[in-house]
Amino acid sequence: MRQYFLSIPRELEEAARIDGLNRFGIFFRIVLLLSKPALSACTIFAFMGAWNNFMYPLTMARKPEMHVLTVGLQSFRNNFYTEWGPILVGTIIMMVPVLVIFLLFQRHFVRGISTTGLK
Repeated sequence: MRQYFLSIPRELEEAARIDGLNRFGIFFRIVLLLSKPALSACTIFAFMGAWNNFMYPLTMARKPEMHVLTVGLQSFRNNFYTEWGPILVGTIIMMVPVLVIFLLFQRHFVRGISTTGLK
C-alpha cells in the first residue's frame, strides 16, 4: 500500500488543497478512491491469509466441534493411513470461497498487482 500511495501524484493533493479540502477530505475523496485496485488486492491477500490460517485455530479451539476446516482436514490423517477422498473434497470446499472472492475482485486485483511496484 505504501508504494501505491507514493505513486499518486502530489499535484492532485495540492490541487485539492487549493480547492479547499483538508487532509481528511483529500485522503477520503481523492487518495482512497484512486487506490481501489491496491485495496482490493490487499483485501484478497488478507482474506486468503485468514482463510488458510492453521496454527491459530489449532491452538485456540479446544473442542473438536470448534475446529475450522483447515484443522478439521488434519483429522483425516493418521499415523498409518490417510483418507485421501475426504481430504480432497474438503480442499475443494475450502477453495470455493477464495475463488468467489477472486472472481468478484479480479479486475481490481489484476490492476492492483500490475501497478503496485511502479513509480
